Amino acid sequence: MLQYTLRRRRYKKDQVKNKEQSSLTSTYNPKFKYQNIPKIQFYTKEFINEKYNESMEDIITIKKNFNNDPNKFLFCLFDGHCGNESAKFSSEKFPKIFQESLQKNSNIEKALTESFLKLDELTKKIEDFLYIGNTATIIYIDKNTIYSANVGDSRSLLLCYDKPIRLTYDHKCSDDSEKKRIIKAGGSIRNNRLNCDLAISRAIGDNEYKKFGLIANPYISKKNISYNEKYCVIASDGIWDFVCDETVYNIGMMCDKGNEFCEKLMNVAINVGSKDNISCIVISFRE
Repeated sequence: MLQYTLRRRRYKKDQVKNKEQSSLTSTYNPKFKYQNIPKIQFYTKEFINEKYNESMEDIITIKKNFNNDPNKFLFCLFDGHCGNESAKFSSEKFPKIFQESLQKNSNIEKALTESFLKLDELTKKIEDFLYIGNTATIIYIDKNTIYSANVGDSRSLLLCYDKPIRLTYDHKCSDDSEKKRIIKAGGSIRNNRLNCDLAISRAIGDNEYKKFGLIANPYISKKNISYNEKYCVIASDGIWDFVCDETVYNIGMMCDKGNEFCEKLMNVAINVGSKDNISCIVISFRE
């Protein structure tokens, strides 16, 4: 009888412990278990905003099965200024440049940086790129690792179940560190613009401003994908100038489907007064 009672007590104790562990896990993700390689789904939305814009200057490029590998994806968003010629050029050239860089360089962060700089060098051979250029925001997924690279003010945001994580850095002339760098290089900042013109401090192209401190060196970040990630959002400043990270996170947490999230995010930006082109990619890890 005593042995039975002791076994019963141990059983109840184990049950309570398992219940507490289960409750802790569900705080992060109530629906899905850990997956080494997430099942990727993605959705896009683009809006010219015709009332304020004559053309679409954002270009989205997505490569599934990148390098003939079903576990590799390349997501690109290029936001042009003074037309979309530069963004189109970048969208056509970058995937191949990056592919070639990966073949020569096993370090993915270095391959991304090398690809940005090589793309920028190509623009210097084209006279039209003196006064036109584009931002570049790249997400590269290799199995269960996500890499981000960007220049300019388009942004990538990773939505984890417990918090949002910004993967990119906004390269704006209003940023103190960027402002100091530009002034040290001989440029000037007035009204938060480089030489009273460019609002961004890093870009592909815009080669006339390179002598004043504009550079194409990307900000790089890396993160493992585990059980805790729900979405990754890549969007142009037509969204981020009007919708903060926390609002995007809250919208994403309320949406079970990536296409619903994408649609709602674009509509929110329009409703709060965005006058720019709007482009958005939503990568879903848990559908």
